[in-house]
Amino acid sequence: MANRISLARPYARAIFAEALEGDTLGSWRQRLDALAEALDDASLRPVVRSKVIAREAKLKAMSIALGADAGLTDLAGLLVKNDRLELAGEIAAQFAELVREHEAKQKVTISTPHPLSEEDLQTLSERLSSRIGKRIEIDAQVDSSLLAGVRISGQGWLIEGNMRAQLAHLARQLLAA
Repeated sequence: MANRISLARPYARAIFAEALEGDTLGSWRQRLDALAEALDDASLRPVVRSKVIAREAKLKAMSIALGADAGLTDLAGLLVKNDRLELAGEIAAQFAELVREHEAKQKVTISTPHPLSEEDLQTLSERLSSRIGKRIEIDAQVDSSLLAGVRISGQGWLIEGNMRAQLAHLARQLLAA
């Protein structure tokens, strides 16, 4: 896993620098997501992952899938040339993280056993934002295995306030006794 991260980092940083200079962070984020999505498409995946299909044919297939986006087609060409197409998703993820850091945002995953209302998400966002000093980008998920409560995770931290975690802690204490 670390190897993919290391390999994708220079691409993400170079794209970020270009996007920052051209004031196109938002559009590059969408374009990179589109590239990652195109590469994950069931009809294109076998072509780009094939060891027998020539690079030129892969590039042609990518340019058809990506349309008239010259910048994205150039990036896809570079990734094909360097045999790094499989890094597109990781490049998109690292680029998104660089944008969040630049905008002083932090992505936070909030898992609950039932969907939260927009009002609850807004309240959580405001409280977390004031606590960590950054704007919050929420990824709300429903996880019925939590039973009750909430699990909130960010970059390098976790808040477990749910019934499942409390029951697991109680079980460990009983087994240790």
